[in-house]
Amino acid sequence: MQRQAVSLRNVCSQDEKAWTNSMNHAVTFKSIVSTSSFADLERGVMDKSKVAESFSAAAATYDLLAGMQKEVGESLVSLIRESAPQDIIDVGCGTGWLTQRLKNCFPEARLCAYDLSPGMIEYARAHHGDVAALWAVADMESLPVADASQDLVFSNMAMQWLDDPRVWFAEASRVLRPGGRLICSTLLTQTLFELEQAWGGVDGDRHVNRFLDAEQIAEAAASCGLQGECRESLHVRFHDSALGVMKELKGIGAHNIQSERPQGLTGKRRLRQVLENYEKCRQEQGVPATYHVGVCVYSRI
Repeated sequence: MQRQAVSLRNVCSQDEKAWTNSMNHAVTFKSIVSTSSFADLERGVMDKSKVAESFSAAAATYDLLAGMQKEVGESLVSLIRESAPQDIIDVGCGTGWLTQRLKNCFPEARLCAYDLSPGMIEYARAHHGDVAALWAVADMESLPVADASQDLVFSNMAMQWLDDPRVWFAEASRVLRPGGRLICSTLLTQTLFELEQAWGGVDGDRHVNRFLDAEQIAEAAASCGLQGECRESLHVRFHDSALGVMKELKGIGAHNIQSERPQGLTGKRRLRQVLENYEKCRQEQGVPATYHVGVCVYSRI
């Protein structure tokens, strides 16, 4: 597998055009990215119990397969190396590998780690021990953290599993001290558009979660008293096959868990057609899976 990070301006428009022309797709690439008003966006409802269940099941394989997530996580750490926070929370800590990185950077800081998934917390506690003063199962929309108690709220690839980012931003603002920083990442609208369009040639259901765009993220953050920006980039990972893309997504627990997802089992014939459609997107490096990443760099006003 290979990976490639590119700026938003370098998206391959030829791939977009080829997919759009070749499929009668219910939600095309252009229609996905055109929504800019936060209030106008229609999204499925995330089932938090299924989120927790999915990631608990993936705890043992996550670190082996989450290459893109690790790449983005390292970029977040690079943004804070020159700071000196005393109190840090890692929200959506997963297996704890980034919690370990935070501890390495700030060995004197008080560090607590939270995740919605009991399986992830169990794995993190078993593999990273006393790295965090506390490993706890918690909802990032309702943290067991005192008001104005943190210098740094850190979160990598977790907020895309929320229905409304304003709730998360309000919670982060609540626990931050004045001048404290929120550094987090999320997935944006163009994520996995190849997979969604491959399914579009088979049925009209949604098979990839809906994601917000950077403007909507910025609007939500500003409404909660946070000042900063959401920086966009595209990360393209190449696989040997379309099936390899799907296996990786399953291995890291990244399923479509919104309420509008199709119900029931996916038939072999339909899956075969999806794979054939996806293979049409193959490039010289392999079959691409695009991740549209937003890195949020905010301070509490």
